[in-house]
Amino acid sequence: QSQMTYCAYAQYRETDTALNERYRQLRDLLNAEQQQDLKQVQLAWIKFRDATCNFESQSWEGGSGYNMVKTLCLDAYTARRIEDINNMLEVNQR
Repeated sequence: QSQMTYCAYAQYRETDTALNERYRQLRDLLNAEQQQDLKQVQLAWIKFRDATCNFESQSWEGGSGYNMVKTLCLDAYTARRIEDINNMLEVNQR
């Protein structure tokens, strides 16, 4: 179980790093007001993601798979956010 949890965490770190890179790319295309708005949206999204994954992993709490399940959830939502930001990048690069 610990090896699976480690692998899930390593994947999540990669995905989170990719998200941060895309976020910076998008931010750099925006004016100061848009950058502030993006920051507020991203902070709200992080709260949403974390709360969602806390809820979705509750039934595993106390078990050996809890950390892996929660990390897999975080990774999945983060990957979806990359898709969202990629779409925003496309729109803003036109």
